[in-house]
Amino acid sequence: MPGSDKYFYLVEKGRVVGENKGVLVQEVKENDWFGGREIFGLDPLVSELRALDEVVVYRIPEQILSTLLSEISHELFNASAQMSF
Repeated sequence: MPGSDKYFYLVEKGRVVGENKGVLVQEVKENDWFGGREIFGLDPLVSELRALDEVVVYRIPEQILSTLLSEISHELFNASAQMSF
């Protein structure tokens, strides 16, 4: 993602390719995701994005992703506590 971008992207429709210095590093299609590496302290893989056709992409900010991951973690913990072995 160009610049320092602390967002997670979800592709609902279409295809997107990510390139770094002209080299294809990622192709993303419907119901796939990209980005978010900066949220976890990692360097981005992609410096340029290009849509291959008409796309619908959701841009999810770091704070919302963090909240969702926290809720999922809490639910998984509760579910595992109810399991008997």
